[in-house]
Amino acid sequence: MANQIDGEIKKFKALIPQIRTVVLVGGHEAEKQAFIVRTGVELIVATPGRLCDALAKQHTVLHQCNYVILDETDAMMESPMDDYLYRILNSIPSSNLKSEDEEEALKQELELQGGGLEAYRKYRITQMYTATLSSKAERLARTYCRCPAIIRIGDDEFGLGVAKNKNIEQRVKLISEAEKKRELEIIFNCLLLL
Repeated sequence: MANQIDGEIKKFKALIPQIRTVVLVGGHEAEKQAFIVRTGVELIVATPGRLCDALAKQHTVLHQCNYVILDETDAMMESPMDDYLYRILNSIPSSNLKSEDEEEALKQELELQGGGLEAYRKYRITQMYTATLSSKAERLARTYCRCPAIIRIGDDEFGLGVAKNKNIEQRVKLISEAEKKRELEIIFNCLLLL
């Protein structure tokens, strides 16, 4: 999956080539991956085990980590990956998290507004994606996410973890590869107007 995500990132890198990325996965030469990380990157796509390995060998640190996205969280909550996940999240300083006190969090937000881009990136945003929400994944969210919000797409009326929301309309539009970028721009511009 990490390689698949990297393939999608490469499509967007054409629009923002200055972003340096690396994929940390098993099956590839660890030293080559470590060299790329040490030269500095803005985005790491990794499997939990390989990222823990990079942290243990001090190839990287996560002191400036501002965005954490966990895809297929339920799958990562299986042993031994859950231990790796906790080690990774614990290696990000708690100073990267907003206060849990609402007044203090508002004060932090106001301080950031006048501080430019560096201040804007001070606090971590954690996003978790999963098809099913196990109790383990829910505990993880409550531990590492400030005021977590659960967004469900669908009503699981049969308890099978698969649902279709009657309020969501899905449309398929077949277009050529050359038309994709323009079509995305149209969709994004329409969303901005909402």
